[in-house]
Amino acid sequence: MTRLVVEALTYTSREEWLELRRKDITASEAGVLFGEHKYSSLRKLALEKAYGENRPQTAAMRRGKVMEPSVAEAVTIDHGWQLRRSNDYLRARSPTDPYLRIGATRDYVIPALPRELMLRALRDQALALGWDAHETAHLALECKSVEPFVFESEWGEHPPKYILVQAAIQAALSGALGTVVACLLENRTRDLFLYAVPRSAAFEAELFARVSDFWRRYEAGEEFAVSAFDNAEMSTTYPKADTDDVVDLTDEAATWAPLAEERARLKKDLDARKKRVDEIEARFKDRLRGAYKAILPGWSVTWKKDSGGVRRFKCDKDSAANRRRR
Repeated sequence: MTRLVVEALTYTSREEWLELRRKDITASEAGVLFGEHKYSSLRKLALEKAYGENRPQTAAMRRGKVMEPSVAEAVTIDHGWQLRRSNDYLRARSPTDPYLRIGATRDYVIPALPRELMLRALRDQALALGWDAHETAHLALECKSVEPFVFESEWGEHPPKYILVQAAIQAALSGALGTVVACLLENRTRDLFLYAVPRSAAFEAELFARVSDFWRRYEAGEEFAVSAFDNAEMSTTYPKADTDDVVDLTDEAATWAPLAEERARLKKDLDARKKRVDEIEARFKDRLRGAYKAILPGWSVTWKKDSGGVRRFKCDKDSAANRRRR
């Protein structure tokens, strides 16, 4: 088991916090190391470590900050948990590995959750994890708020993988028994879902190895390969097109010609598939018309408004988990 030395650092501004993060792989970023992240890639992460991430706060980031206290309040109202706001940044280092540089910012801390309150909120999960063996539990709380259609497509029986990685790191660095991810739906009733994320020695060992590997490659000057995620941002990365500059790929045709052929083939298949999907959805919508839901054995078929008032069509394989939520 890798031994970590963890330091709790205070910060007074977003700029200070961003600069602290720049020196580490943070919990919210680490999903990238597993190829599992909704908003980032290895290439983007390396660029942010090199040049900083002092970009303007996005609407999604602002919403998360605004909703965070509401999620915590919902946890207290629904389950009676006493929460403490976390105002520090956890930085971990290894005495034996200079490349193991990792950090985390927790939303809230549950310093001594009584067993009865934990079981009341997390009974099946707590029993499965053996958390009921503890009279009190030290847990971290990660707050998330999502729109219903996002919850249906990305959550369900567990949070998205990059959030699971984030939660596991928070527990590892804080020495907690685990992390509870609290997800508040932005629907009329503000439904709350709790997910218990335990400590795992095997996961932590793999995580630390990947963090060390990233920093070793980064400091060696390696240029990380681009991924599908990076495509949308390439024009920002390379905003200028020099009309006098031409790249001759003739000598590299064995590499690039097959890629061009594959792209053309996939584009053709994609266009055909999209057209067929649109045709099928149009038929369903024409059948539902003003109805918000259709009963089709084995399937969940809905065409209802999201929180922004836009009707969104969904047709997914039904499951026991989906049936319990409806």
